[in-house]
Amino acid sequence: MARSLLDRISSFNDGRYAPLLAMKYAAIAESPFRFFRGTAHLFWEDLAEMVDWKDKTSAWCCGDLHLENFGSYRAANGQVYFDINDFDEAALAPATWEVARFLVSIHAAGDTWGIGTREANELSEGFLGQYSLALKAGKAYAIEKETTSPLIRGFIEQVEQRTDDALLAKRIEQKTRKIRTDKGKAMDVSDGQRKNVLKFMDKYLREHRPGIKLHDLAIRVAGTGSLGVDRYIMLAENTGAKESFLFDLKGSHVSALALHSPIRQPKWKHEAERIVTIQRLMPYALPRFLDVVMDGKRDFILRQLQPSADKFDHASCKGKPALMAELLREMAMALASAQIRSASRFGSSGVDDLIALADKDSWRRPVVRFAERYHERLLKDHAAYKKSYDKGAFR
Repeated sequence: MARSLLDRISSFNDGRYAPLLAMKYAAIAESPFRFFRGTAHLFWEDLAEMVDWKDKTSAWCCGDLHLENFGSYRAANGQVYFDINDFDEAALAPATWEVARFLVSIHAAGDTWGIGTREANELSEGFLGQYSLALKAGKAYAIEKETTSPLIRGFIEQVEQRTDDALLAKRIEQKTRKIRTDKGKAMDVSDGQRKNVLKFMDKYLREHRPGIKLHDLAIRVAGTGSLGVDRYIMLAENTGAKESFLFDLKGSHVSALALHSPIRQPKWKHEAERIVTIQRLMPYALPRFLDVVMDGKRDFILRQLQPSADKFDHASCKGKPALMAELLREMAMALASAQIRSASRFGSSGVDDLIALADKDSWRRPVVRFAERYHERLLKDHAAYKKSYDKGAFR
């Protein structure tokens, strides 16, 4: 018997931290786009049953590609880049599966952008054209200030101006040097949580990052799909350099894409190894402090929380079709470059296979049609979920 929409959502989120899970359930009721962001597991299960085009490639996919999973970050070399920035769902899959999810996000952004189905399809065709051209070139590019379009250049310059001190001023109580929990971005941890996290983090830092000490931690409130997963924000200090900064420590989970991909996945020690490994392959440059941290049987992803890490606000393109098209061209270039960069690694297809895919047009029209059809399904699913949520379900 087919499971109901509400059962599928409930079972996937079973076991998550209740206060943050309640936030997630409220968030995905807000709009179809937010619902799409928070229910990637529904999408991949549905796509596996609906796909009607042929694609024999095996590509590394971030697994949750949509308009708001592109943004800027400061790499270990100090430079700021624009790239894909979320790899929790990363897995091997046909390259066009990742494309299909992104095209649905264009339709889902229609309300924000003020566009309809026809305009969304035209933008999708433009995205696919740039994506195919980038694959045919067979070369990965970096999207940085000196080489990108004026739209993305302005975005990078804006976030470049943000400093670690400004970030700390927003997140830390200066007198007590404690993480602020009054701004909706962090919550207090219990004494037991604090003791446990500090214990395994101190062990990790002694072994791998000597000279860095932790001063405080709190539960981090961020994202949509990952709300409810164990996640912490930590105040750290490099005692040698007398530098303070923030860590993000995030628990891992099984990839929803991997569960439904037709491609056999590599054997990983744990999910954090999968996430960190693929994040090291796909983007142009590595962020600072990207690593795996273990707590007994649990695994976490550690990274520095940066003032320059920012997701692009696609609402800024509303009523500006030229800017929409420009933004999508840059994102197409970033996606193609990430797939080329990670080609022939851990079971993925080679660059020649990706070029051969781009040389074919047979898959493009079916993918565009799928995105349009799935958007209609998304609207119905969101409406059904919101109706149940408003009546008290998931509270």
